[in-house]
Amino acid sequence: MQRVAEGIAPPQQGQDIWQIEVQRFAKLLMIEEFKVLKGLAFYWEGKDILTPPQELEMAFAQLDCLTELWLRNVGNPETLLSQLLRKAGNNLKRLELLANRMTVEGFGKLSRDLASQECKVEELSIIDTDIGKEGWEQAFQNGICNKLVELRASFPEGAGEALFKALTSPNCSLQRLYLFVGANLPLIRLSRFKALTNSLDSLRLNLLISDPGVLPWVCKALQEGTSLSVLGCQYMDLSNATGLGEALSSAKCGLEELSVTLYPGDGGGWLGNCKLIKLHLYSHRRHRQLPLTLRKGGGVVWDSSLWSALSSPHCKLRHLGICGSTGQDDELTLEFAEGIEKSQLEHLRISECKITNGELFWKAITSCKSLKALSCESELPWRCLLGSSIEDLKISERKFENLEELCQLLGDPKCKVRRFRARFLDSDAQKRQILAALEENYQSLVEVLELGDDSEASEAFKQRCSGLLERNAIFQQSAFKDFDNPSTAKLFLCGASRVGKTTIKKNLCRRVSWFPSCLQRHASTAGIELQPLVFATTKQKLLICDLAGQEEFHAFHQYFLRGSEKDLFLIVCKVEDDNCDVFKQNLVYWLRFIASHQSASPKRKPRVLIALNFFTPEPDFDPKEVVSAIISDKGYGQVLEFGTDLCFEVVATQVKALREIKTMLGSCLDELLSNQQQIPQECLEAKRKLVQGASHKKVIPLDKVGEILLPHRSSENVLKFVLQFLHDSGDAIYFGLGHEEDDIVSQFVILDVQWFMRDVVQLFIHTETSKLKSKMETHKVKHQLKQQCGKQDKIVEYILGVLHEMGVILPWDETWDGNWHNLPKELIMPTLLQEDYSPPGYLLSINTQKNHNYWGRRFECKDKDLKLFPASIFTKIQVKLHKLSKKGFRLGNGWVALKKNLIEIIVRVGGDTDNWKDRQWVDVIIYYPKEVENTPRPDLEKEAEGWMEKIRNCIIGVCMEDCPSLEIEENVMRRGYVWRRILNKVDKLELWASVVCPLKQVKYEARERGLEYSHTWNYSHEAESWDVNNDLKVSDENALAKLLMLKEQKHELVNKFVELHELLKDYEEVGEVTIPKASLDVVEFPNIEDPKLDAILKYIKKMFDKMENRFDKLDTKLNDIEVSVNELKNGLKSIMDKVNAIHTTCFQVLLKLETDYPKYPYILDENNMWKNYSKILGTHGRLHYLCEWPEGTSKGHQVKSSIGVELDLPPNWLKKFAPVLKNTLILLFIGAKVGGHFAGVGEIVNAIVDEIKGRLISFLDSCLLKSKITTNPKAEDVQEIFKLVTTKFGKQEKQETIMEKHFALHPIILEGKQIWVCKDH
Repeated sequence: MQRVAEGIAPPQQGQDIWQIEVQRFAKLLMIEEFKVLKGLAFYWEGKDILTPPQELEMAFAQLDCLTELWLRNVGNPETLLSQLLRKAGNNLKRLELLANRMTVEGFGKLSRDLASQECKVEELSIIDTDIGKEGWEQAFQNGICNKLVELRASFPEGAGEALFKALTSPNCSLQRLYLFVGANLPLIRLSRFKALTNSLDSLRLNLLISDPGVLPWVCKALQEGTSLSVLGCQYMDLSNATGLGEALSSAKCGLEELSVTLYPGDGGGWLGNCKLIKLHLYSHRRHRQLPLTLRKGGGVVWDSSLWSALSSPHCKLRHLGICGSTGQDDELTLEFAEGIEKSQLEHLRISECKITNGELFWKAITSCKSLKALSCESELPWRCLLGSSIEDLKISERKFENLEELCQLLGDPKCKVRRFRARFLDSDAQKRQILAALEENYQSLVEVLELGDDSEASEAFKQRCSGLLERNAIFQQSAFKDFDNPSTAKLFLCGASRVGKTTIKKNLCRRVSWFPSCLQRHASTAGIELQPLVFATTKQKLLICDLAGQEEFHAFHQYFLRGSEKDLFLIVCKVEDDNCDVFKQNLVYWLRFIASHQSASPKRKPRVLIALNFFTPEPDFDPKEVVSAIISDKGYGQVLEFGTDLCFEVVATQVKALREIKTMLGSCLDELLSNQQQIPQECLEAKRKLVQGASHKKVIPLDKVGEILLPHRSSENVLKFVLQFLHDSGDAIYFGLGHEEDDIVSQFVILDVQWFMRDVVQLFIHTETSKLKSKMETHKVKHQLKQQCGKQDKIVEYILGVLHEMGVILPWDETWDGNWHNLPKELIMPTLLQEDYSPPGYLLSINTQKNHNYWGRRFECKDKDLKLFPASIFTKIQVKLHKLSKKGFRLGNGWVALKKNLIEIIVRVGGDTDNWKDRQWVDVIIYYPKEVENTPRPDLEKEAEGWMEKIRNCIIGVCMEDCPSLEIEENVMRRGYVWRRILNKVDKLELWASVVCPLKQVKYEARERGLEYSHTWNYSHEAESWDVNNDLKVSDENALAKLLMLKEQKHELVNKFVELHELLKDYEEVGEVTIPKASLDVVEFPNIEDPKLDAILKYIKKMFDKMENRFDKLDTKLNDIEVSVNELKNGLKSIMDKVNAIHTTCFQVLLKLETDYPKYPYILDENNMWKNYSKILGTHGRLHYLCEWPEGTSKGHQVKSSIGVELDLPPNWLKKFAPVLKNTLILLFIGAKVGGHFAGVGEIVNAIVDEIKGRLISFLDSCLLKSKITTNPKAEDVQEIFKLVTTKFGKQEKQETIMEKHFALHPIILEGKQIWVCKDH
């Protein structure tokens, strides 16, 4: 803005600063960059309506490219828009005018412009009550409907006849007419920001509905014939005769889509033999803008005439939407579902309705043969969909209760769903499980997939989704016809080095029962070795994969273990004297290793067998007992399947001793294959060719591989699908999907995996430890690779690219451009690095901690007792981080250090023990100087946050790609611990809770307690001395403002602000709680319109613009607009003061009552949990009272030690005492929303927090029988409630005794009045 403000004089005394800003904005619109602008929302936020200056008129006339325009609170819009609308070549298609106070003459001028030849506006929406009947009559006479395609307006009384004439005019072009208007926010995807936008009054206007007398005229026009195809008249009362039914059944009516609200007694029979294709039905109680009298009565039950009409063969209806009202129990019966079953509907949407006979209901719905699309809020019995014809499924649940059944549906080859949308799903674990189920289904038809908010998803998750859809598209295009059951599976031999795995593999495959031990000496396995085992009786084949046991080779095992539940595992453990501890350690490692590699949504657990290979005939421990104890104590049965025969005692060199294992493997193989999905025969044939003889097929160009694997099929899509299948099953290495065509790794395919793992990888990672080197010169490696690859440079480049992709090698050359044609100088093998981390020397000087800003995050494996971070995870992280920043990059054994500008980053892998087999978390630490040459550098904080986000995405992405079942939890690390990690001075801790806390918990504390709150660490005595380095206060170092990054602080502040602003609006809508006339000290409802509040609202609007900015070529973007944390804190304090005022108001209502009885009752169920009041009427409830201490922030709080009194609650009880209960309920609601600020602590509070995630008005409705209470509470009501308590105990117990024993409250005299308070007061 500043660079275009030249020539505008500064404001003079008395001159409106807002007018100056409008002039600045007008000049901004005139610059070249704005000439590509497509959409503009101009909302004037001043107290008075804006009078547009001439500069703004000139600017608007230049906006030729504009297609959508919104104007609000802008006076004389007809003058502002006249030049633009009449300008030849303008592109404005949509115009929305909101509360601009147009005059009749002004609207007449606008209508003439809209009807002009140059005007291209097709969609018009107007909210302006000043136009009146005369204005609309002029507009219709001027031909406003002769150019428009869509019109949204609230027509005033008397305008119906003029509208009728316009609609029946032969020149009318109107196709869509809506008899109501609600402000539509531009440039914002409301579904994404629904929770936020619904709470902001300044961003929306109330709904305006046309006069009831207008609809009969529209119906009359429909009977005579119009151009209308869409009519929206929801919110309008159809209980009076309007002629709609006659209009819909008339021969001249061309209406195809109708939105309408049904009222009690109006079952929809007026539809008759309508010609509608789309019908949207709304509950009469859905919208609170309607009068209360129109919102009473029954729910969405309706009579049978509508459902019988649906089942008629003459019914043309294909789309039906049913929308009830939240919390109102609008009901859909089985009769409705049976009507749908017999209908010809293709699309059905159900929202906010209560479903009776759920199982039968959905079974009937999904039995409709023509139904292709279903949208509903809650989940349904998923198995009903398996035989249905539904292809488009949209669910609005945030969390699925029957997730396993849903995954079974999506993973079934017979599932016909092509589009699956769950936009509101917020559980990352459930998203991964659904995605994994789809990935396992190679016959999945899904082509559109929406899981949660796309803007919050990680890049890795997005890539997996796009990869799935690409694979599915290839499958569809391939048109596979023949499918068969697989006849081969894999057996992975796992175990440490030199425990007898190779010997067992060879002896399992021998056909003789004895073989000399002296001939059974084998070299250590390099990478992986394969050998088939064929079972003669079944002809089924088990491909034994012997995994190298050395740590160095574990870095790439993940490429052959994808979907481990599809295969078998045999863990070989060495049994000999004095090795019990090593035995335990190795067994636990491999159990965790296997569990970590399964899919996120396995159909079965990986089947594991354990071979106890006895090197000592009678060892000094019982290995079977040790195995049983480990499995039962740790709970490995949750993630792995062991069967009844768990362990097999063998001697590896004795062939005969392995018969029992071989028999069990045959049985497991048969069971495994029988449960697997059928696979295209082309995939099975290609797999058989690879197993039978791949020794002469090593690296094949992509354009030649089809001749080998599919000589009779030429389709490129078939080949891509087959190669992806082979890659996913570990039978080939193919990086075609997800990579650009010119990327070297996508141009070849490795068909001989064993050759690659044994001969190629061994050039870099040798089985003999004496030959291990972590760094090699590239030209030497190139020469060796040429010998392996037939001296082809292109294949050498490809293999180096693949090894880089797998995390085996890292190019060490700062000048390298990333192209493998230009080889780097050296290569590093991360898995061979031995160097330990050491801090930069300058950090060891005095006061460095004070002079630095620093954060630490720990990304921890959630089920760390059962799973771990495999070695491959961190080596790939090291390689990917190197791609982000080559300069200032250091790495070593389990760590990476980066330096970018002045920001330094440390990434380290670790676990509860120092052993490499116990990796369960990755630490990320970022630090930078607060000042540079005595100058503060706030820009570094934003850059540091960006790096944290990049590294977070890197870690989560690698885990999701290689080990999708791993759930990663982000934790905040204690600042004192972080600094000691930077200096590498951390001793082993007994309890990590003293230095690590989940990020979500810290964010929750920030939202509930404020950023100045000091987090209390569990078991803090272990590390509390670390916080006091360099005179830093413990409380300051643990303040949430220092534990959270700046963007996270802002996020929590804005969330809290919006939540409290919503609370203010809710309270305003419920109605003021008035003070009884006897009271003199009246607390008024606070005014929420003040400058500070406006500033924060504007900030939130700017945040919207930042999220959905459409100015692709604009240099001066709203992204540059920032609001500091301090400004947000001030705004939050302002709104908090208002909430405090409301809290005080509600509290004083009952406190002023002239009575000595306790005044603040509320009800829980028998288990002291919060429930909908209407659901416990007629049963037992538990009565409690709030503490009545009137001072400070804890006034009106719950008492943790209150046990309450159990009472019977007759149906009329709530209605009678609602005026008293209402005030207590508002106090509880505010307490739960604000958190610990008001509510105190305890299980009761937590129960309420869980229950009232909705709005205050819905909360009160659910508790007070949906009645709007206007009467004031009385002292007699309070007394009568307590008499129910005294009646229960009789006269033997005094009032004080009852209150102390059951409610933990005691009487005190304050200012001459008796009140009841807890022990703390």
